[in-house]
Amino acid sequence: MMNDSVNQRFDAMGREFADLRERMARLEGVMEGFVAGRRDRGVA
Repeated sequence: MMNDSVNQRFDAMGREFADLRERMARLEGVMEGFVAGRRDRGVA
């Protein structure tokens, strides 16, 4: 059944996008912390 394989691919893509969103959120948090640390050092 072609439809089942297409649905499986969409499910897999959805999981991959969710993983990428999580990774992006972690990266954004790290970058915000890094920039805040740099900003604090510039003030001192």
